Amino acid sequence: MSIRAAVPADYPRMAEVAAAAFMEDDVYGRFMFPRRRQYPEDYITQWERRIAMYATKPEYEQYVAVDALTGSVVAWACWERIGPGAAARANPLYLRIKNFYATVMGSVVSYFWPDRSADPEHIKAFKDAVPYAAHLWSGDREEAWHLDILCTHPDFEGKKHGSSLVKWGISQAEGEGICTSVIAAWEKDPYYAKFGFKEAGRADVGPIAGVKGGAVMFRDKIARE
Repeated sequence: MSIRAAVPADYPRMAEVAAAAFMEDDVYGRFMFPRRRQYPEDYITQWERRIAMYATKPEYEQYVAVDALTGSVVAWACWERIGPGAAARANPLYLRIKNFYATVMGSVVSYFWPDRSADPEHIKAFKDAVPYAAHLWSGDREEAWHLDILCTHPDFEGKKHGSSLVKWGISQAEGEGICTSVIAAWEKDPYYAKFGFKEAGRADVGPIAGVKGGAVMFRDKIARE
C-alpha cells in the first residue's frame, strides 16, 4: 500500500470509492442524497465534480491510497488548509482559470441536468450550518489542516489505508506547528481519538440539528521548545 497525490486520472475511481463509502452515512448519504440508490450514477457523478473542483483550489490537498495487490485507488482524503496561512499558498493563473471554468460548467450542468440523487434543500441547509461552528477555529486553532473528506472503499476497510491518509495531514500540521481538525462522521469519534483528536464542539447544530455525527475534533499543536 502506498499513498500519493491524486491526479485527474484518479477522479472517476475516487468518486466510486466515496459513493460506496458514504452510502450509509447519515449526512453524505441519507440527509443530502436520499435518492442515491435510485440514481447511483448521479450520486457518483456529483462526487467526481466535487473532487475536480477541490483540485482547482490551492487550499486543498487530495491524496489517495493505492492497494499493493490490485494497483487500484481504495481510499482517499481531502485536506484543507484553514486560516491566514491558506492565503499564502500559491494560486497560479492556470489554477484560477480551471476554477472559473469548473464553476461555470458546474452551474450549467446543474441547471440542465440536476442531480436526481440529491435533496437541494438539505444541501443548502448543510452549507448554511457552516457558520454555526466556525468560531471553533479561532485562537490557537485558527491555523489548521482540516480533514474535509476521508473515505475508504468498504471492500478494503481495516487495512490501514485511511490511517496513512490521516497521518499525512498530521505530519503536515506538525511541520508547520499548527493543529489538525476533523468533523467526525457518525460513530467515527473513537477512530479519530486514536490519533489524538479530542472533541471541542458540535457541527450538528442550527439547520442540520438532528443529523447523526458532527463532533468537531482537534489535535492541538504541540508547543515548540
